[in-house]
Amino acid sequence: MALSGSAANANAAASFWEFFQEQKSLINDAAGRQDAWTQLRALDTKLREALIYLPPYDQKHLTAELESLRKSLQKGNPSSLRNTGFRFKSATITRPDIEARQNTSTENLKTTQQGSTSDPRLMYVSGNAKPSFMFTDIERQWVVADNTASVSEPTDCELRDISNCVVDLRPIGGVLRALNCHRVCNSIIICTPFSGAATIRHAHKCLVILAVRQLRFESSKNVGVYTHCSSHPVIERSSGMYFAPYPSDIFQNSETFPIISQTPNMFDQVDDFNWLKRTHSPNWSLVDTASNDPVTQQLWSILNSNSKSLDAALACLEQSF
Repeated sequence: MALSGSAANANAAASFWEFFQEQKSLINDAAGRQDAWTQLRALDTKLREALIYLPPYDQKHLTAELESLRKSLQKGNPSSLRNTGFRFKSATITRPDIEARQNTSTENLKTTQQGSTSDPRLMYVSGNAKPSFMFTDIERQWVVADNTASVSEPTDCELRDISNCVVDLRPIGGVLRALNCHRVCNSIIICTPFSGAATIRHAHKCLVILAVRQLRFESSKNVGVYTHCSSHPVIERSSGMYFAPYPSDIFQNSETFPIISQTPNMFDQVDDFNWLKRTHSPNWSLVDTASNDPVTQQLWSILNSNSKSLDAALACLEQSF
């Protein structure tokens, strides 16, 4: 006898709960920091895929457990998981730079972007030779993730504690499978389309420009989202969100990506998990892109320029709110 939709979801949720606890134990028992980070990222991807059938309590509880695991790894707890990250001072960070220094604890490069007040840190987490990007603790930088090694395998990217920055992920967008952002303030994130999911938590006064299959915001406020999303974007505990279509005609050759050319854009069908009434949620709105707002047009020009004027980009961001 076939199970009803609710019964099937309940069974799937119970199975995932057991799977999550098993993976959590494996992460805690990992032999080294790199192995633990690799397993944590895989579990994070599985959790985001399971959100479609997990009940709200499970979503909240498992997300909190995952965040607790992440903080433990960042603090080097347990003590066997030592910090093996790499520190850089370059506005452009490339895969060859990372691969050439995997056996070096730290490496300082010449600062090339004006206005830097902290070093961008990129952690190269390698498990079965699958690299991933992590940018953490960056303030007033124009950061470019550069895929000069032409890596074609699926890659994750994580941004944490980013403030007053432009983060350009377009060079690696073609190989991304997941983008996770945490605590991003007064910044611009731009990426080429990719057939994966983006989860953004604790963003404030930001502009996000990307095209994905799944898009979720949590605990965010005053964020402009220019997106092509082939499923309903989700917001939770968020307000002051505004949505508009991804400007594929502005950013070079984006129309050739299947995520845009072969899927519908549901940017305007946002699901607010904290608004259960039938009336429109007051937490999000749509932008009239037909008005050709001069501030927005100026920002597109800056983002496509080789000059990388951080002050000019942040000035446009300030005017957009």
